[in-house]
Amino acid sequence: MDPKTQKYDRQLRLWHANGQAALENANVCLIHGTATGAEILKNLILPGIGSFTILDNKMVESADVGSNFFLEMSKVGQSRAQTVTHFLKELNEDVKGFHVEEDVYPLIEHRPEFFKQFSVVIASEVPEKYLIKLSEFCWSEDIALVAVRSFGYMGYFRIAIPEHTVTETHSENTVDLRIDCPFLALREYSESFELSKMNNMDHGNVPYVVILLQAMERWKSEHDGKIPSVYAEKNEFKKLIRQMSRSYDEENFEEAINMVLRVCNKTEVPSGIRSLFATSASNEITSQTSDFWLLVRALEDFVNNEGNGLLPVSATLPDMKSDTERYITLQNIYRQKAREDLMALKNHLIKLQTLVDRPADSISDDQIEVFCKNAGFLKALKYRSLAEEFQSNPNTKKIRQWLEDETGNLAYYVVIRAVDRFYDAHKRYPGQKDELVEDDVKLLKEFTASLLREWNLPAEIISEDHIHEVCRTGLAELPSVAALLGGVVSQEVIKLVTKQYIPLNNTFIYNGINATTSTYEL
Repeated sequence: MDPKTQKYDRQLRLWHANGQAALENANVCLIHGTATGAEILKNLILPGIGSFTILDNKMVESADVGSNFFLEMSKVGQSRAQTVTHFLKELNEDVKGFHVEEDVYPLIEHRPEFFKQFSVVIASEVPEKYLIKLSEFCWSEDIALVAVRSFGYMGYFRIAIPEHTVTETHSENTVDLRIDCPFLALREYSESFELSKMNNMDHGNVPYVVILLQAMERWKSEHDGKIPSVYAEKNEFKKLIRQMSRSYDEENFEEAINMVLRVCNKTEVPSGIRSLFATSASNEITSQTSDFWLLVRALEDFVNNEGNGLLPVSATLPDMKSDTERYITLQNIYRQKAREDLMALKNHLIKLQTLVDRPADSISDDQIEVFCKNAGFLKALKYRSLAEEFQSNPNTKKIRQWLEDETGNLAYYVVIRAVDRFYDAHKRYPGQKDELVEDDVKLLKEFTASLLREWNLPAEIISEDHIHEVCRTGLAELPSVAALLGGVVSQEVIKLVTKQYIPLNNTFIYNGINATTSTYEL
């Protein structure tokens, strides 16, 4: 095992070599070297993010040292961006770290093109006024933006990106045995087994796929070609398999019975994949169309032609009781069919690439193979922009329902929106001066009520306890909350960068008082 594989072995098992390569090519920007921001970067640096840049013009204060693990008292008065970068770089020599000591707000106002160099921008403690402008630029450049806030026992983050497509969703249900509609080679292999003439040893080593195929053919011949559909029919199908066995000790027949509920479903193109076929991104391809949507279009062409209405075979064959020779033969039958389907899809892709003047090798064979294996589980997430969320009236009915839900945490989202209005009016956050806490509670209550009126919601729908809690903390960061948010946000950033697994859409709120989390699509 080479040193790199040994170093990243555990994570390579999660997102494989292509995911690791995507991670190592990513460039992340953190706005403000806060405790939460540092924790996020820590969890990206350890697995080997390509590079990071901290943008911050503040000096280290003693309060920062109390919350940020990557600061120490000897650094008070020094550049926070430089200091946090220095300590973070010690975590992984493979990762490049940079710092920029510049006020972010004029940068957002006058030179937003600075952010074009990054794959992901993490905006920590950025007020709404500037966050909207930053999000508009990142949205136009298709750069993922993650807005993060940590205040007392509460935490919040929001992901904004126009579209995020996922090929490797890592679904747990990838078995595609085609028991109800076997392809020719599989059917011929199944028919080659004469169970009644086998000795007990061979009978007990017949792969359960063959058992299911033969039982399904018998069932369909007796039920007008239909497969078992309702629960009672599936139980009858299990009895049929039981009758085919010679004793209760035959493990392969027990495996077949245990698979009945999974395989007695009609093999078809999932509705989610059909919806991808219907999108304009798939139908209106150009030279600028992304690899994902070109592959989706090629997939649709395959389904409508060689696939006969079905997706490519995935060639994923689970373990089963069988002798080695029969298992390998069965495995090769699925693999051969998968290769044939892959080549057919690739031919459609080449035609599409020629149509839009793209080189035939612009999408690698590895990409095509991964796409075919996961064709039944593709995802395309559409996010709502921050500008649209903040500058338009929300769905009042849905907001009311969420606020009235005692198990939810949306109230803190509303209060933090009011906090940004407080900041815009007073150029400071509520509760940061002890002598003004009581006055700040009243002011924040007014800003909260004003926001709710704009949404046609009553002020009393937000408890004063939430307002008192925010003012009491002075929006200070707690190390434990920063660490928790750092873990959750970094996990979502890795999903965005590697385009594996399904990221959150779009808002996450953590309540440390009662140890609950809530997610909302705002």
